[in-house]
Amino acid sequence: AKEFNKVRGDFSWWQAIKRSKDPSSFAVLFKDGAAVLGLCIVIICVYLGHRFTIPYYLLVGLLLVAASIILACESRSLLMGEGIEKTTQQKIISITESDPSAVKMMKVFSSYQSPENVFLILCVQFKKALRTEEIDHAINRIGNAIRKDFVLISYVIIQPEFVE
Repeated sequence: AKEFNKVRGDFSWWQAIKRSKDPSSFAVLFKDGAAVLGLCIVIICVYLGHRFTIPYYLLVGLLLVAASIILACESRSLLMGEGIEKTTQQKIISITESDPSAVKMMKVFSSYQSPENVFLILCVQFKKALRTEEIDHAINRIGNAIRKDFVLISYVIIQPEFVE
């Protein structure tokens, strides 16, 4: 819990779990929490089971299934290639479109490759009159500006688009 609190910061527990891109940080929390809660359930149920002859082992199984479902749901999006948040995407569009050579952002593709590594592909419409060298400089400027503001984005590929 102490390690998770460091990662969590000022967010609530549930917000931190939803925003986290590192399943190991909250997996340990759920595993340990389920283990402690399971022991409490077992202690209570063993007492009640002996007192009233009620089978108690089903409750522990249900607890473990619930913890597994929560972990699977939170980890699934990362395994399936979760992208950046909409607010981050809007900031990247703003950075890109503020470049004097860019006209408009056409498409944004992103994927977390690890908790600290985002892969970003941008399709950007550039001004028609630009030479290849000018487009290369614009691509470098835009990529550097994005990496400067977003340290998790380590790979930026910019595909120039020319709309007639």
